[in-house]
Amino acid sequence: MKQLYRDSQWKLYMPWRIIIPAVCILAGGGLWALEKNQANKSKGHEMIHIVHFGDSITNAPRNGQTIDTLTQAKLREIYGNENIVCHNVSRGGRTIKKLMSAGETYDTKCAGVIKHIDVALIQFGINDEDAYGAEEFKTRQAAMCDRIEKEYPGVTIVLCTSMKVKTRDWWAENGPDAEEPISKKFYSQTRALAAQRGYVLVDVYQKLVDEMNAGNWDMYIRNQKLSMQHYGKVITDDSKDADRLEDGAQWFRDVHPNIRGLTLIADLEVQVLKKTYPDGLPIAAEQNPK
Repeated sequence: MKQLYRDSQWKLYMPWRIIIPAVCILAGGGLWALEKNQANKSKGHEMIHIVHFGDSITNAPRNGQTIDTLTQAKLREIYGNENIVCHNVSRGGRTIKKLMSAGETYDTKCAGVIKHIDVALIQFGINDEDAYGAEEFKTRQAAMCDRIEKEYPGVTIVLCTSMKVKTRDWWAENGPDAEEPISKKFYSQTRALAAQRGYVLVDVYQKLVDEMNAGNWDMYIRNQKLSMQHYGKVITDDSKDADRLEDGAQWFRDVHPNIRGLTLIADLEVQVLKKTYPDGLPIAAEQNPK
């Protein structure tokens, strides 16, 4: 009888011996999730906001994707964080001077519109080269960084060089170790400013040169004027290259990336950010720009 009583007593207590530890585990998991959520809120906001500033290089869509949609998906995956949101404050044909002018793109798409910025990626140079000299570019790029840092305290600035612009004939003549004039005059200013102020640098130009030297030339859309003239649409890949041999280098004369080039840029940005901030993207202090 005593043995039977003990057996029945064990059976009575046994569910609780299983349930209580299980409840503790679930509670612990809930507390961990709560702590993680509170950590996200600790700086006054739940989302991590990343903003791309640029011209048509970062604005033009390719295969339904833009630089912000590509980087957002890649950053969310690599950091395991769905709270990363990328914005795009870019516009075709813009120099730094034009984008930052009163009533222009920065005012209409960023200031007072985007309430919080944790990371700002800035990529200019293509249109600036035609608008003013390298010294003015340097001054305006620094002033742009100053304004963003003033209006969004604690923001992390990431400076990016932009596209290589010369075609195969120029590189064939000058050799694989050459440096394009736009890099010598303008991108060198971007690199210098990043080094001077301790900003993160994403050297897009050098990445594209490295890819070219590795045999990957298909990173650009084809000549838009010739594409429209012969096909009624912009050709973005190598599908018509064999048909346009008579155009020579002109067929490849366009500075805008195709989806392959755009993906290369997004991948590079993500790689640099992950290498610089392996444990998580930087979060700025509470912001409320006017």
